[in-house]
Amino acid sequence: MSSLMSRSRSRDTKSQSDSEGSQGGSSLIEGQSRSSQSKRASRSQKKSGRVARQAGNMFESSLMEYRSPSLGRQLTDALSDDSLSDVTFMVGPERKMVRGLRIVIAARNAFLKKMLYDDAREQDGNLKRQFDLPSTHAVSFELMMRFMHSGGLSWEPHQTVQLLEVAIDFQVEEIMKKCMELVAESMTDNLSLLELTKLIQILLRGDGFDVNLQHPKTGTSALHIASREGGVDLVSDLLARGAKLQWTDVNGATALHLARTAEIAELLVAQAGPEACFMLDKGGNPPLVYSICNKRDDVRAFLMDHGAGAHFFKHAHMEMDICQTALNKGHDAPVTEIKMVNTVEGLIKMVEKEAELYPKIIAPPNLIDVCRAGSAWGTRSALARKEDVNQRDDREAAKLLLPGYTALHWAAAMGHLGCVQMLLASDEIDLNPTDTEMDDGYTPLQLCINYKQRDWDKVKSLMMARGARLRPPTQSEYDEELEQQEDIPKSQCPSISTL
Repeated sequence: MSSLMSRSRSRDTKSQSDSEGSQGGSSLIEGQSRSSQSKRASRSQKKSGRVARQAGNMFESSLMEYRSPSLGRQLTDALSDDSLSDVTFMVGPERKMVRGLRIVIAARNAFLKKMLYDDAREQDGNLKRQFDLPSTHAVSFELMMRFMHSGGLSWEPHQTVQLLEVAIDFQVEEIMKKCMELVAESMTDNLSLLELTKLIQILLRGDGFDVNLQHPKTGTSALHIASREGGVDLVSDLLARGAKLQWTDVNGATALHLARTAEIAELLVAQAGPEACFMLDKGGNPPLVYSICNKRDDVRAFLMDHGAGAHFFKHAHMEMDICQTALNKGHDAPVTEIKMVNTVEGLIKMVEKEAELYPKIIAPPNLIDVCRAGSAWGTRSALARKEDVNQRDDREAAKLLLPGYTALHWAAAMGHLGCVQMLLASDEIDLNPTDTEMDDGYTPLQLCINYKQRDWDKVKSLMMARGARLRPPTQSEYDEELEQQEDIPKSQCPSISTL
């Protein structure tokens, strides 16, 4: 009995001990759980703090920006609302009404701000609400007002000059700059003296206009057009404002090359010096050649008085010597003899004759045309301008479905000896091209013999001496020595009698 009770007490004691141990373990777990939650909360707070600091740094280091896409339209619409617009302009002789917002206009332009505020007080001290602008172009002023309120503008190309004039009058620099860029593209050969004079007068009223502004494609400047059209006063004004004579167009011509009168030529030479009389264009032509071709007799006389004739004579002889050396290169005896005129007067008559034959000898459109026409001087000019000596006539190719004739094909077929000589003096000339894609077509020598035009016999002799063939050589023939050419008597040597 006592032992049973003893075991019972032992079990109760153990159970109590287990219960206490269980309660103690539960408290430990709860404590650990609270500790973990506290650590997680602490980490979360730290992370939130870092995120907040990073977000703060992001907003501090970058500028947030937004622009209203409708602001310009809304301000423009306000111009037609009587209750919103607070200033009115009566523009042009027709007194066209143009409304505006005084504060917007003043904020956009200092010149108009002065007009609207400083110079716009009534006798009672209030600001004027209406302004009369009788000499201003109404449509252009209205376009300008739209730009002042909306920041944008669209207009027709023909409105550019009048818009530029208004922009200059009211000193709206953004419009001035854009219009001047477009004006540069209007400096074409189709601009008359009257149109140019009006345009330049408008441009010179604004600050920053470059009097040497050139057309981006043709290179034409205001001085070129004024000189060509005979605007003595405009030429004088442009020179006084810094226009440069050495500026050249796409052909390499200066304003002196294009001078219409001796008075203009005198102004230009007085500004640039006598050396301007000797300047060559890209085709090797001095102003004297232009005066001959354009039949400016007074300009020719002025240039001759300043030594242009003697200088041109010397230059032409030097070029012909170079040509003759190239033609006779590689031969023990000369294969051709170039006879040059012996006087300046004879040289001028020769150029006159060439100009009548081919009026475009100064700046031929291409080598094909000038060789077809038969102008030796034009051929020389085209080659000096770096024309491709082996170019083909694409127009004939389109008709015949063939590669087409080269310049040498045309010159040889027509018997133009002078053109052939100019072509053969080039190191890059192909003597035996065919007019077909295969090697069974006609060579220039074949055409010369077939057509027998003009000086065909002299052309044939010269071409054969230079290595031309009736048919293109085969590869095996290229590897062999050239066939022995029959001797050509010196008395039959071809010559350029007019150069």
